Amino acid sequence: VISGIWMFADEVPEKWQAYFDNVEVMVFSGSQHFANTRNTDEFEHIADQCITQSHQRLVDDEGLVEQVKKRLSRSPLMPWGTRLDVQGTQRSASCRENEPGKISELLCLLRGPKTDGVDMGSYWIGIVRHDETPYVTGRLSWLVDHIAVKGKKRGLLFARDHTPDSSIDVTREEFI
Repeated sequence: VISGIWMFADEVPEKWQAYFDNVEVMVFSGSQHFANTRNTDEFEHIADQCITQSHQRLVDDEGLVEQVKKRLSRSPLMPWGTRLDVQGTQRSASCRENEPGKISELLCLLRGPKTDGVDMGSYWIGIVRHDETPYVTGRLSWLVDHIAVKGKKRGLLFARDHTPDSSIDVTREEFI
């Protein structure tokens, strides 16, 4: 399968490796670079909700963590768990309606939890309104390829690395 060749490659372009080594969360615009008007505090609030809700779901369910890791040993991507509150009402990917405090038209990509009980810091969680549940990948190379394709439709609006107070307002920034 041709798509299997790139899906299972474990190489990330060197110019992006350091970025992904440090980034904790990224918020992207909706399709065709559309984004409802928000400020950096609102992007950060949505990012924090995505982190809190998705991480808590995994920390609370050891069986889910095992299921995710097992499935991702054979597949680059999987939906997991149940719908998060931050996802709001499920709508189409082209819906431009803004649900205050929810992901709405945006895409949030964040690093998985790394705690004493859950070691998923090398996994990446994706949260959007149009999917029934969040999705997760354990392959950074797959994520970079996916963002490169989606980057033609979505712009990076907010990113934060692991260190406190490192928010960056990158409004309408092209990514990858």
